[in-house]
Amino acid sequence: NNSSGVDLTLTNINIENGYSSSNGAGIYQSGGALNLVDVSLSDNQSVNHGAGIYVSGGSVDGDNLYFYNNDSYVHGGGVYATNSNVALHDTYFKSNSAYSKGGGIRAWGADVTLTDTRFYSNGADEDRDEVGGGSAIALDDGSSLSASTLGTGDYDCEFQYNWDSADDIGAAILLQDSSTADFDDCDFYEDGSISYDNRYFDIHNGDSGFWYEYDNTSVFCDAED
Repeated sequence: NNSSGVDLTLTNINIENGYSSSNGAGIYQSGGALNLVDVSLSDNQSVNHGAGIYVSGGSVDGDNLYFYNNDSYVHGGGVYATNSNVALHDTYFKSNSAYSKGGGIRAWGADVTLTDTRFYSNGADEDRDEVGGGSAIALDDGSSLSASTLGTGDYDCEFQYNWDSADDIGAAILLQDSSTADFDDCDFYEDGSISYDNRYFDIHNGDSGFWYEYDNTSVFCDAED
């Protein structure tokens, strides 16, 4: 729990089986810079947000991270970021879930940059109340996402078999309230869709790139052939 706003660096550790009656069962970061290298966060559980990592008003830089089976009862199973900057490289999100939005990542007024990062079998709307979305990533309140494949990590930019019980608004990526997303050389399998204001684009692997903008919410996708 780092609520004092100081900078923190963690290297080569496992953070697992944490529990929080509020936010950030694995890591709670308020202000300051959080630097993570070779860190695994697994089987953490938060009653509210960010079972793996909760960051507010700070920054997270991560390289070679593994998020597995983290579960939030509200938003952001893997990561919840508000008014923060998050940059992750060579990272794998697997089987993380949120009862509402953002099984992998939930961003609220945050900027998220992902390179060589894979999302596999993450889920949203776990309580099946049809209020959810963004099984891999959910963006809100003017958040921005940049996801790309650099080819310098163990993974490509991939979204595969992520699931969502909120059929009317669920998607691999959910954008709301003037949020934006940019995908470069990314693959979408099975769950390949983007949702914004109940409008969808299917972007399964092999589709050509596209640009779409509606009500200040925009998406650019340069899909891999």
